[in-house]
Amino acid sequence: MLKRRGKDWVPLPDVTYISYERLPKSWKRNEACPAIPELVIEIISPDQTLKEFEDKAKDYFAAGVSRVWIVDPDAINIKVFFSADSSQVYTDTTPIVDALLPGLELTVRQIFEEAELI
Repeated sequence: MLKRRGKDWVPLPDVTYISYERLPKSWKRNEACPAIPELVIEIISPDQTLKEFEDKAKDYFAAGVSRVWIVDPDAINIKVFFSADSSQVYTDTTPIVDALLPGLELTVRQIFEEAELI
């Protein structure tokens, strides 16, 4: 269970990534996952703000998450947080490459085209 400001916290991000290395061998697929995700992806909805997610990213890092991506469909960009204080905004055809996810190389354009948003 994640902790947020000293209390149990069960966030519901849009996407999480947890490597097999981080999963306990005893974990069963139909059980709640006990591992802290390496990657959390949040997608900003029309009634939400980037600031809300920037604050939430800090909480994710405090809880042990390694990376946070915030997808902004209106701006057509992805803000990748490498830590609570370090981030980069990716747009168009700039590849998102990260040592946390070896072999992954995608662009914002690829993601938004696949989702049929552009």
